Amino acid sequence: MTFASPAYLEARGRPVRPADLKQHDCVVRSALPEASLWRYRSKRGEDESVQVRGRFESNSTAALKDAVASGLGIGRAAYWQIGDLVQQRRVELVLTDYELSPLPLQALWLPTRRLPARTRLFVEFLAARLESVAL
Repeated sequence: MTFASPAYLEARGRPVRPADLKQHDCVVRSALPEASLWRYRSKRGEDESVQVRGRFESNSTAALKDAVASGLGIGRAAYWQIGDLVQQRRVELVLTDYELSPLPLQALWLPTRRLPARTRLFVEFLAARLESVAL
């Protein structure tokens, strides 16, 4: 999801399409590959990429959430990471007619001779759930 604080949107305006992000400060998650290149797909299936820039960059999701909520710029994150801020109305979703390219997700566990059943079942559940979401 792409999101910003109400104060930022009031001061700088609301982007309508991805290219509008060139005129905005963006909060960039530096841990991602090509962190400053945000890729979108419209509901019509058209792909659009935009090179973003901003005043704040971090590899910490918590720091990025706080920076966006504080009005430093527009950010992007998975909804489960920012849903609390949306519900509290500290941030608003923008560019909702566009999907961002998916972010990688990994499940890690300690090596062991026998994988505990609860871990195996959880990983299988995640794989099945995420596969159905991706389709």
